Amino acid sequence: MKRINELVRRVLGVCGVMCMMSCSEVVEIPGPDESGFGTVADTWGYVRNTEEPRSTTVVEIRSGQSVSTQVYFGMTRPSSRTSSVTFRIDDSALAAYNLSHGTSYEAYPAGSVSLESDGRILMSGGSMRSSSMRITVRWAEGLSEGKTYAVPVRVTPPDESVRMNRGEDVYMLLVRNMGSIPDASKASGIKILSCMEVNDTNPLNNLEFTLRNSGKMLFDIVVLFAANMNYDAATGKVYIHNNENIQHLLDNRDKYLRPLQQRGIKVVLAMLGNHDRAGVSGLADDTARAFALDLKHMCEAYELDGIFWDDEYSKYAAGPGFVYPVSKQAAARLIYETKKAMPDKLNIVYMACELMSDGWNTKAGSLDNLPSVDGIAAGSYVDYALNDYRRDDDQSGSGFSWSQVGIYPEEYAKGVYNMRQYTPGQNEYDEMKQKGCGIHMIFGMDPTRSTFREGNDNVQSPDYQYWSLQNIARELFGDQLVWSGETYSKDW
Repeated sequence: MKRINELVRRVLGVCGVMCMMSCSEVVEIPGPDESGFGTVADTWGYVRNTEEPRSTTVVEIRSGQSVSTQVYFGMTRPSSRTSSVTFRIDDSALAAYNLSHGTSYEAYPAGSVSLESDGRILMSGGSMRSSSMRITVRWAEGLSEGKTYAVPVRVTPPDESVRMNRGEDVYMLLVRNMGSIPDASKASGIKILSCMEVNDTNPLNNLEFTLRNSGKMLFDIVVLFAANMNYDAATGKVYIHNNENIQHLLDNRDKYLRPLQQRGIKVVLAMLGNHDRAGVSGLADDTARAFALDLKHMCEAYELDGIFWDDEYSKYAAGPGFVYPVSKQAAARLIYETKKAMPDKLNIVYMACELMSDGWNTKAGSLDNLPSVDGIAAGSYVDYALNDYRRDDDQSGSGFSWSQVGIYPEEYAKGVYNMRQYTPGQNEYDEMKQKGCGIHMIFGMDPTRSTFREGNDNVQSPDYQYWSLQNIARELFGDQLVWSGETYSKDW
């Protein structure tokens, strides 16, 4: 506890950075929009992962296992001839990456990493994309559990006429050593995110739901809802505010949060406005950079796995360090800077789709269709984008694949007889699978509430949480839900 308290004091010290602090250099996070390179006469090269539009990828490795991912080399104009592209591990590139991102990753042991075909792949004449190359990482003894390491892979273009933006000649594979911690991932690839109203509910309740056949945890991600962005008018600072419930869980993470992480569940902190001018969509660029660093130190202090963004309850206004009217561009900058500051942490956005204001409460709805930042598409700096209730909006225009998008989230806090309109039916579950959605959200799950079940194991009413959870297990995983029956009340 002493260590955490000391780290918190450091966080609060960092929060003292003024909104108008200057930044000597802006360094682009990998993964730019390929349409933004140079002039039409230029040929630019870049490296991407085959499964997601990024040049920085995070994988997890467990004791005795090996993991792999595939990358390719792309160009903005067709290759004039057939030639080869060369990849090699270059630990010297890691220092530059750490400097530009403010990180301190150590290199994963090079002897435990191999490149397919010795790193040589083919770029065919007339093509804008090479064949793919597999990078395989094998388990290495002696590394710290829970720590993230880096594999910097440098690419040599097929010829000197192909130009590379700064940092684009290096593909960074981040490897998180999970040791003996189990993996909650299911075969379908769909992740279940449980957004918890922790003012009323103990997050440990998420531990008691598994799948009968696979033995996997039902939930992959638990969101602590919510911490806040606040503005100190006396000092002109934007700071992180944790109410007494959030702070209690963080201060007692060994009791409430570590047990979730030890079962392979990620713990993410929600961030939203709090009835003053500070908010997701209203920070000027330098203010956003400073606040992103505060979030980084917060996540490091409490060993959190990322940030969940929700643009609600801000009373936006003009002033030094802010932009007004609010904008999607301002929201994108803040979220981008957060991903840049901690590339190995989750960056999740909830896409409210309304614009309404009743004085103190504003729901800006600015997190759908996020724009590029410094040429970087939103799909490269956001891990998952979650649709608003009863919506299935396509986010491909912002660079997202469907595997990064969640549709038709479920609301469990509406009460009996109101829940059915906020839970999907058969057609909606089928749509999730057909589109290849990679995430699904539930909000307000609490087995201690009367809306959880009728008192038997065969709940058939859509007005109860347990019925909905059974549907998720059956429809998204072809499995049967197992609930232990144990509940955790709010005990603080």
